[in-house]
Amino acid sequence: MTAEARIAAGLGRQRDMIVRFTWLTAPLMLAGFLLYAAWLVVTVNGAGFDGAAIKIDFTAFWAAAKLAVAGMPLAAFDPNALRAALALPSDAPPGDLLWLYPPAWHVVVLPLGLLPFSAAYLVFSAVTLAAFAAATRRLAAPLPGGLALVLAAPAVIIILTLGNNSLLWTAGLVAALGALGQGRAALAGLLIALLTVKPQLGVLIPVALVAGGHWRTIAWAAAGTLAVVALSTAIMGAAYWPQFFTAVRFMSGLMETEIVRFERMMTWYALARLGGAGHGTAFALQLAVTAACVLAIAWIWRRPATLDLKAAALCTAIPLATPYAYHYEMTLTLAAALFLARDGFGASPGARLWLLVLWLGPVPGLALLNHAPPVLYAAPLLTATLGLCLWRARTPHAPAQPA
Repeated sequence: MTAEARIAAGLGRQRDMIVRFTWLTAPLMLAGFLLYAAWLVVTVNGAGFDGAAIKIDFTAFWAAAKLAVAGMPLAAFDPNALRAALALPSDAPPGDLLWLYPPAWHVVVLPLGLLPFSAAYLVFSAVTLAAFAAATRRLAAPLPGGLALVLAAPAVIIILTLGNNSLLWTAGLVAALGALGQGRAALAGLLIALLTVKPQLGVLIPVALVAGGHWRTIAWAAAGTLAVVALSTAIMGAAYWPQFFTAVRFMSGLMETEIVRFERMMTWYALARLGGAGHGTAFALQLAVTAACVLAIAWIWRRPATLDLKAAALCTAIPLATPYAYHYEMTLTLAAALFLARDGFGASPGARLWLLVLWLGPVPGLALLNHAPPVLYAAPLLTATLGLCLWRARTPHAPAQPA
């Protein structure tokens, strides 16, 4: 059964309602982002701006890019150098300004250092949105509302306003899974190689590929990864790697303290820490969850399930398998909702509500940050969704009759 047929059988007469919902929310989301972008441009270019008013993830990207353009890429690992690149005064609060990326991502953002902050932010946002739209366009086409339904998701505008790269990473994963479904092993492998810019999120991808027997994709991914590492190292220098691993160890040490914002995360480690557990106990719990995710992905990718269902399970398990995943990685729950809908999930009111919660991503937790932050429901929601995928994969299923 085609994805179109599964979606039609799953949503039935609710399709028109979802289309109307899409064309109501999509313009609102677009208008919200344009207003924010306009405010940012005016603020950054206004008189007396000192850099302290814009505390978004993109500030670290732009500062690191400026340092690379100036011939000092290793200085990005020095928080004081990042502050100086942003022209922050010495007594201004810098926010969470750290550089924790391998050289490949530094190469990607390097051209942004040639532009003023606001122009670089707008270019980065436009490229990110275009990449995500291109990656999801074909997969979203059978959905009611199509691509507009996906782009109208609150997680999209949240990531754009932050200038974070999780939407771009999710676009790469979705595009790779789409290429895999089309039998384009080389393209899927090369796209997976590009995902190494955030290596902590890629742990389960090799597990899925091996379990599914996608050996050509594995070969292309391995070759692409070697090429990415070699090229980025040639550009940034071999001395970049020791600095990167030192920064990773520093961040690992910070995770043991109380200064990390666990309430904004989406992992069982963070939930345990927020509940009062120590690092050792929380990390043991996380190791157990990671092992369970490895077994779950290996099992479902060996099953005769649809690739959409396997992809939904992978998108759900990826943030569960790492202790370090913030609320902005909930772009992966949006991808999971997309794949689940394509698999025919959504026939009952409960199923449609489930998809809506995945579509909303971190919004409920951010709206109720002091009472019900994202971590309180993200980890349980992801775990339940992974369990749902495993349940649906137990036997080849036909879509339920629409309610």
